[in-house]
Amino acid sequence: MTSPSLQTVFLDANVLAYYLDEDADQHKETVTTLQKFIDSGAELFSSHHAIEETLHVFYALTHDKTFALEAAERISDMPIELVESDASSDFTLRYLHLFQTTNVGLNDCLLLQLIIDNDIDVIYTYDEKLGRTATTFSISRITDSTKQPS
Repeated sequence: MTSPSLQTVFLDANVLAYYLDEDADQHKETVTTLQKFIDSGAELFSSHHAIEETLHVFYALTHDKTFALEAAERISDMPIELVESDASSDFTLRYLHLFQTTNVGLNDCLLLQLIIDNDIDVIYTYDEKLGRTATTFSISRITDSTKQPS
């Protein structure tokens, strides 16, 4: 997937949401952090699942289908590659095992399993619980501006 020297970073749904929401307190911090990753040559990843979660939240708040489409277009303009599960039921069993053995929700376990399966180095999330859990699998975390990439 990547050369060993490049850092790989998974963007959680909340990062995508803060990137899109210019009124959010975390917007500027998120844009700055994403730019630092890009400038450092890091490869950015997310998934259709994280994008759907982001769009679901925006639609639930606005009930505006046009806004959801515009948000999806802005995400598609981001320099990210999407990672997805394999087509077997084994993926489901693996993330359900994570659900049984960790203290995070089912959706987060799905994302965590994608990160593990794709050998991604870092998760960028504002979800402290997910970030802490990721570190137990040797995945670094970026959770706020004090932990931005250098």
